[in-house]
Amino acid sequence: MCVCERVIMKRLYNILASTIVVVGAAAAVHADSVYVDMQGTQGNPGRGVWASLTNGLSFWDGSTKKTVWAGPRSMTVDGQLIKAYSVQVDARATDGWKQVFSLSDALDIQRAQVLSGLYASQNNGLFSSRKKVVAYQALIWEIVYDYDGTSQSINLHTGSLQIAGIKSNLFASMKNTAMRGGPDANLRVISGDADDGQILVVPLPSGFGLAGVGLLGLWSTTRRRKKALSAPMCA
Repeated sequence: MCVCERVIMKRLYNILASTIVVVGAAAAVHADSVYVDMQGTQGNPGRGVWASLTNGLSFWDGSTKKTVWAGPRSMTVDGQLIKAYSVQVDARATDGWKQVFSLSDALDIQRAQVLSGLYASQNNGLFSSRKKVVAYQALIWEIVYDYDGTSQSINLHTGSLQIAGIKSNLFASMKNTAMRGGPDANLRVISGDADDGQILVVPLPSGFGLAGVGLLGLWSTTRRRKKALSAPMCA
């Protein structure tokens, strides 16, 4: 894809992202609201990894490179203790009331199927091995940020998100099983305000109802710098 084509695609993508945010705001009143008490990362397997954002993307503070936590967080949802992974690389978890969405509402069906396949094949991300946890979290980020329907698009060293310090053989093994897809494994996405990252629940306790549907702006315009907008259009 040429530079001008990428510029056009980013313009269309910005329009779509704005639409998602507006629709999500309108639908939020129909989604479940739950109180989330974040227990943090203490005692959970995982560690910091070096992440880089490219193609006009940036972290919440405007930087493009940062050490981020790769691993599950503990939290209580309506008093039930669960484990969760972030779907945004710069997620900052906080306590408070959150909205809950189904996986297929939060992501397009293509990404939702691959993430469901990942969960179904990897014990819902409940590992004791730090190396497996880190590879698992990296794969979730890769699917959300870079997956375009092809296996080649999920790559630690290319695309909009690049991550260093991952065990490549574990990542490749998890990727191969995830690519087979799977049903929505009762996964839920929990989203707070503009400064709070989206959390993918592992999994939400059975019997927890979903009162309606909504759309999440996972790629919120408040979290990204669309530098390509200032580039000239193709002749």
